[in-house]
Amino acid sequence: MVLGLVCEPAEKNEVQVVAVLKGSLADKAGILPGDIVHELGGAKIDSVDALKAAAEALPSKDSVTIVFTRDGKQESREIVIRKPEKKAEP
Repeated sequence: MVLGLVCEPAEKNEVQVVAVLKGSLADKAGILPGDIVHELGGAKIDSVDALKAAAEALPSKDSVTIVFTRDGKQESREIVIRKPEKKAEP
């Protein structure tokens, strides 16, 4: 996945992070295993498929907000999307 998250379904139509790839966008944003993802870039996340669809839409934006619950407290973080560098033309 573009964010570097490994997720699985959790209770009540939730999505739980089970692993974060080191150096990934999610890692740089401070997302941790155990976090429950609720929203990504304004899209409600209620399934792993919804998270995948929201993540696939990310390259067109500079950054997005991810909303999640950690230890019973709702938090949000900004994820900065890397854009490919343009090559100089001769």
